[in-house]
Amino acid sequence: MNTYTDKIGNKLNDLLEKTYDAEKGFSKAAENVKETPLKNYLKGNLKNV
Repeated sequence: MNTYTDKIGNKLNDLLEKTYDAEKGFSKAAENVKETPLKNYLKGNLKNV
């Protein structure tokens, strides 16, 4: 049986995983985009993830 602490820990781990996935997505998009303003926007969002 999962305790409350286990449930919270699992939810936090899920959030961390999604954050890391988002960071990778922004990074890959910034590498592949050719337009400078969009590239800068995506790189700026990396700092906020």
